[in-house]
Amino acid sequence: MKHSPRTPFRLSDSLNHHLNMYVMAASAAGVGMLALTPPAEAKIVYTPAHVVLKKDTNIVRSIDLNHDGVKDFILIHSHAASFNFSRSGLFVEGKIASNHVMGVNHGGAGYFASALVAGAKIGPSARFSVNHDLMAFGQSPSSLLSGYWANSGKGVTNRYLGLRFLINGKFHYGWARLNVAIAQQGQGHSITATLTGYAYETIANKPIIAGKRHDADDTEQPKTASVNPLEPTSLGRLAQGASGLQAWRREEQLITAQ
Repeated sequence: MKHSPRTPFRLSDSLNHHLNMYVMAASAAGVGMLALTPPAEAKIVYTPAHVVLKKDTNIVRSIDLNHDGVKDFILIHSHAASFNFSRSGLFVEGKIASNHVMGVNHGGAGYFASALVAGAKIGPSARFSVNHDLMAFGQSPSSLLSGYWANSGKGVTNRYLGLRFLINGKFHYGWARLNVAIAQQGQGHSITATLTGYAYETIANKPIIAGKRHDADDTEQPKTASVNPLEPTSLGRLAQGASGLQAWRREEQLITAQ
């Protein structure tokens, strides 16, 4: 049986008008929803850790804040001793030249990394070094102790490094939490450090609060401060140890290059 071709169905002018109005309204609503889509929210990525830098060792440990396989910062533990002297140092530096640490320039003694308390703000307005930073340094027989993390021989618990590093050409801010212990050893001192966690802010140029681990307000409560994070060591003590620190930095650079 031969079928006749179907006659196209034609919408009435009235129905066609209503459909067009519906499409226009739906499109406008869609544009409005897109326009109201909120921007990407800030997110803090926290990583717990337990990395020990033992005393009397020459060792380098890295921190990859955003877990992209690229080392962002390195912690350096340096030690040397003989029958008449000993030196121990703890340093931090950006793995690339654009990655910096919050710190203070002490002239001939170099940059000292700040030992921040929980709640400190780390962001564009902070002071960042342009070189590697000393955290703690001990030398004998002068019994010299330098660095905020040495804290006049008392060490520190749950203090923070303020960090600035690049992701896709833009600065991001983060922190690393460490404990540092100083002990008398012969005529000098031994230094031990433990990295216990680190975090960074995923939004470029957005400050982060030291100790804040998530988007919610869960910042760790600051401990009673036994040392001002920006309190300078006396100029006299720095003058005594400046030459030793400079020589030690050269040795520390050799360790880093290994």
